[in-house]
Amino acid sequence: MTIGRRLAAALIAAAVLLAACGGDTSVGSDELRSFEEQEAGEGRLGETTTTAVDLGSGPLSEEATPDTAPPETAPPATTAPPPPPPPTTAPVDNAAITIAIRSDDFSPQFNPSVARVFAGSVVRWVNEDSEVRSVNAGDGSFASGDIAPGGTFERRFDQPGIFDYRDGTRPYVTARLEVLE
Repeated sequence: MTIGRRLAAALIAAAVLLAACGGDTSVGSDELRSFEEQEAGEGRLGETTTTAVDLGSGPLSEEATPDTAPPETAPPATTAPPPPPPPTTAPVDNAAITIAIRSDDFSPQFNPSVARVFAGSVVRWVNEDSEVRSVNAGDGSFASGDIAPGGTFERRFDQPGIFDYRDGTRPYVTARLEVLE
């Protein structure tokens, strides 16, 4: 294509565009384009205006009359929040470990059969058997006496050491407690 033909094609395209646009090249409504009629500073294109309503100055509608105006309401009453519920006090379990004393149907009969606690801890033995049982240290340092079924025996161990013990009613049932520093 020669330069003359390109130029002719461009001129034809420009003429078609101008013809398509017509004589009126304005965009939008006449109301938006009439800036001259608007007061300076009010309602300009792109500005945002808000209308405030004074709710305390009287009726809100034309139909309302002084007799039907909404009643004035008092500010909501402030009340103190209810007091918190009293704390629930569960029984304090001061035992560091609980050792079950069980019947010969179970193995081990002292469960756990080897237990470890720190010095100052309380150890609790619970008789889960249907017979009276007891806990006796091999060195004689503690003895529970009879523990009825469902009963307990507790002892605080303040000194570190190893304590082998047995069931006084069944000498073959033995266990060990290790008290650590």
